[in-house]
Amino acid sequence: MIPGITDASGGKVLPTTSDDFNRANSSDITAAGKKWTEINGDWSINSNQLTTSTAAASYPIATLRTNTKNATVKVEGTSGDGWGVAFWVADQNNWYSANTEMTQSSVQNPATSGSYQTQTYTGNTCSGGKHYNGQPDWPAYGGTCYDVVCISYTGGTPATYEWRTPSGMSCCYDGIHCGNGIVVCGYSNGMEGVCGGTCCCSYVQTSAGTPGTCNQHQIQNCCVYLDATDSGCPGSCNGQSPRPQYTTTTVNYTNPETRTWTYSQKAIIRKAIAGTVSIVANTNTVTSSETVAANGAAGNPTRPTSLTVTLVGESVAVSAPGAAGGTITGSHTATGANRGKKHGVSIAPATVSQSNTVDNFVYTKP
Repeated sequence: MIPGITDASGGKVLPTTSDDFNRANSSDITAAGKKWTEINGDWSINSNQLTTSTAAASYPIATLRTNTKNATVKVEGTSGDGWGVAFWVADQNNWYSANTEMTQSSVQNPATSGSYQTQTYTGNTCSGGKHYNGQPDWPAYGGTCYDVVCISYTGGTPATYEWRTPSGMSCCYDGIHCGNGIVVCGYSNGMEGVCGGTCCCSYVQTSAGTPGTCNQHQIQNCCVYLDATDSGCPGSCNGQSPRPQYTTTTVNYTNPETRTWTYSQKAIIRKAIAGTVSIVANTNTVTSSETVAANGAAGNPTRPTSLTVTLVGESVAVSAPGAAGGTITGSHTATGANRGKKHGVSIAPATVSQSNTVDNFVYTKP
């Protein structure tokens, strides 16, 4: 017997110990300082793990004689479900265990179709109507960008401007007529023939001036700017803010049928009394899901990395972190139970993927 402290009921309590099972393959699962007993089933060391060849329905159990009812016992799984901790083991017919479990289900999702719209930016235009020298009193022709020129300077010589056609002809001196019969030789507020009407002339700079302070502006150009490369309307647009322009496109789509798998994981606390096994509690259930093709098979969600049972008096606390969907937790109070003093590992039946292997066992004395 390994030296330890004395339990209240007599005998030495096994000191805190662990077993990583990293030793040669063997049907003898004991090691120095680790006197394992095969309570139920046949166990062996295989590939540095503890495994059983006994069917899970027989509830194979292997234990260390810890000689204490209070303890913390932890074991790691390797894959699948059904692995866990055996505790309060008296003999092969009287014991408790906590084992991982997972169920899965799926639903078929119908094909869907529909449409949505996309917008492509094409450029800017002004947000309001026509403003002559900042006055909105004249007829509005919304959507036209107006550039302005400086006609009164301080400390500089103004540039020279003239009404010209796009080809460069002088609207005044060459006798170019607007659509309303007006010959444009100057600027007058509200002249529809000049801005926004059918006049082909624009007020353009014909010679450069010298820098100075501008005291008065005048409308220069009556062109519409919708070039997608422009970051905004040219000039100040007579105080108007640019308005983005977009082209709307309708896109039709069809999504094929899919299947959604849902995985539910938990731990089950069982007890055996005189060889009759029953479930005494279930922990919380954590869920995860994935969507696959219509005929897609179930996946392999992440299982808990370990399962820990903490025993204090008649209370059992179970924790199994790392599962897809969150940490599995639960508790049980075994009032008046026949509680043995051996703890170890357990395999129980699993619904989806049966495991028969455990690893990295840790027992912590109270």
